[in-house]
Amino acid sequence: MKIVYCLDNIHQIGGIENVIREKANYLSNLKEMDIYIIVTDYNLIHQIDLDKKVKFFSLDINYSHSDWKSLLHFLYSLTIKRIKHFFRLSKLCKRINPDIIISTGLSEKFLLPFIKGNHKLIREYHFSKNYRKLAYGERNFFYKLIVFLAESLDNNIFIKKYDRIVTLTLEDKDTNWKGFSNVQVINNPIRKLQEKQAPLINKKIIAVGRLVEQKNFSSLINSFAIVKKKFPDWSLNIYGDGYLKSILQKQIIDLDLTKNVFLKGNSINISEEMLDSSLLVLSSKYEGMPLVILEAMACGLPVISYDCPCGPKDLIKNDENGYLVPLNDENQLAQKICLLIENQELRNKMGSESLKLSERYSFPNVMSQWVQLFESLLN
Repeated sequence: MKIVYCLDNIHQIGGIENVIREKANYLSNLKEMDIYIIVTDYNLIHQIDLDKKVKFFSLDINYSHSDWKSLLHFLYSLTIKRIKHFFRLSKLCKRINPDIIISTGLSEKFLLPFIKGNHKLIREYHFSKNYRKLAYGERNFFYKLIVFLAESLDNNIFIKKYDRIVTLTLEDKDTNWKGFSNVQVINNPIRKLQEKQAPLINKKIIAVGRLVEQKNFSSLINSFAIVKKKFPDWSLNIYGDGYLKSILQKQIIDLDLTKNVFLKGNSINISEEMLDSSLLVLSSKYEGMPLVILEAMACGLPVISYDCPCGPKDLIKNDENGYLVPLNDENQLAQKICLLIENQELRNKMGSESLKLSERYSFPNVMSQWVQLFESLLN
């Protein structure tokens, strides 16, 4: 069985890239599975941790050099680069002759339905279905127009050409996919179940994600300013990098949090940082199914998250392994953080529940669902 994954890049330290690498590695070690990864952008900034059995190809399109930098760059990317992408991808797929091609929902999603062959098509959503409106719907007229056109084309034409849509959460399926009969929920897997549990005694709170608007770290920092007044000996460590770093650092300085809030950059072993922490907080405006929550649960951390669409509601059992807080309610977020800081017994109880809940997201459990999907499509 030949399986092709298509995405923009595989070298970045991010949720989509990590999970595709791990799934490809897992599948490549199963009998009669040939796994291919085709990317559009590639460089050697980070080492690619791919199994030798996975066949890797780069189409050398390099969308990241032009996308969204200006209207002219965007139009160039939308036309010239998309044309190059289509013909190079078509040629490579003809050579591979795959049984199944999986779109991860990036630049290839509008092209794959027009590539000829006997393969089946799967569209894998790593955000909720309405991610465009959540990301760009409140910007200027140009962005609103792009969102409207993309949503209209996607929902009325492209999505219908896929044999199966895979969404990450039941919340997304029940909320956004009513009327679609070919939608299936398969959760993200946890890369590795930990052999030990965080002791939850260190006065450290951890947050993880790219320093971009979606992750909403500005709101988290505002909330922690409230926490600091009551617990000045606790710290917030934010792991990740991005274009908002200087703005967030200025916010930290302005709120007099330089001894409490730290932008730590990327970590090559985030699990070790989680095991050294006592609580994870997620402040995103929207998600698909946040891997960072799964990884924190596997480390035995209680989790507090904004109740954003979609993902946290599927993973956090309110009052059991953490708390869900209304989006951007910074006072309530601070209140829940303080509640766990001052109650060691509650932290331990919620951490143990997180660890127990994480077992259902193990790689064998999740990947067996993917194998069953592949077999059902081909049969």
